[in-house]
Amino acid sequence: MNSARIRGALTRLLTLSLPMLLSTPRQTTYVVRPPRGSRKLGATLLFLVSTAGLLGVSPAQALDLVSSAEAALPDDVTRGITRSASIVQEQPPPKSGPVRSPFQLKIALKAHGGSRIDVKSVQLIYMKTPMVDLTERVRAGISESGILMEGLSLPPGQHRIQVRVADSEGRESEAMVQLDVAR
Repeated sequence: MNSARIRGALTRLLTLSLPMLLSTPRQTTYVVRPPRGSRKLGATLLFLVSTAGLLGVSPAQALDLVSSAEAALPDDVTRGITRSASIVQEQPPPKSGPVRSPFQLKIALKAHGGSRIDVKSVQLIYMKTPMVDLTERVRAGISESGILMEGLSLPPGQHRIQVRVADSEGRESEAMVQLDVAR
């Protein structure tokens, strides 16, 4: 945070808060959080709050975050922890040993909680430097139920492909597919 912004924030804070700090009853606590990255501002505010304490301001009054009437409202049971889509490598089976080219690649995609797979969000990234986007090469084999490609060929060796997908509610998932191709 640059010094002009810090000075501006400090000036606004002092203009609005210091008179209130000095004229408030003794049972008031102020918690002041400086903007991220502004250590000088935090130290200055700590000094000002400490000085205000010496001038007769002391802790006590709390802010009611939720009123009693709001707390008495029924709980919202329609929301909860939600799951993003599952990505499961089916063919070749994971850790089944080396495969020979050509082979079948089958990856199951499953949405949860009543959502659907967003087919346009599916991406396959070959994990190299730089990364290689394989999505358009397999676009014809992508559906809501997964990715199915017959007759794929890869050079011998270990290959890592990252699969990314989002569901109709925007929840994103990714998984790493490991392929070991025989020499």
